[in-house]
Amino acid sequence: IINRRTNVKRSEDPSKRYKCTYCKYTTDIAKDLKKHVLTHTQLRKYCCTICHKMFLLSHHLKKHLRNVHSQPL
Repeated sequence: IINRRTNVKRSEDPSKRYKCTYCKYTTDIAKDLKKHVLTHTQLRKYCCTICHKMFLLSHHLKKHLRNVHSQPL
């Protein structure tokens, strides 16, 4: 089912939830699954200059810097 207001494709039937093929993640929103799968398949291109941990998204690196290394943004 597609919500016309938000244009989000949802599965109403619990047995037809969108399932990640890499882990046990499931969702009823197709777009969320696509975004989730990227965490398994894309290269992590954002690197912490302090500990060298790699991140897929820039905001994850920023959050890491703030929370782990107490760096202001």
